Amino acid sequence: MQVPLFAMIPIGMLNGFWWFIAALPLCLIFFMTECIAHFGALGRFGAGALLLLEIPALLVVFVLVTPWFYGWYGIAGSLVFGRHTTAKAKEKALEEAINAYRAQAVIGG
Repeated sequence: MQVPLFAMIPIGMLNGFWWFIAALPLCLIFFMTECIAHFGALGRFGAGALLLLEIPALLVVFVLVTPWFYGWYGIAGSLVFGRHTTAKAKEKALEEAINAYRAQAVIGG
C-alpha cells in the first residue's frame, strides 16, 4: 500500500508462482497420459482412463484457483488506482486468520 504503482509486481510474481503450483498436477497427469499413449502401454482405454483423472485437476484450477488469483489481482489493480479499501479489508482478514492460528497453536501446543 505504500508504493501503489508497483503493487502489481510482487502480487503478480506471487500469483505466478501459485499458478505454477496449482497447474503442476494437471501438467503431470497430462504428461503421463501422453507418455503412456505414445508408448502404447495401456492402449486407448488406459489413456482414456488417465484423461478422466485430469477432470478433478481442471476443477481445482478453474473453481478454486481462478477466483483466488483474480481476487488478489483486483486488489493490486485497486491499489494502483488509489483505492485502499479492499487491500485494508484483506489485510484485516489475514491478520485475524493469523491470530486465530496462533491462538490455536498455543492452545494445542
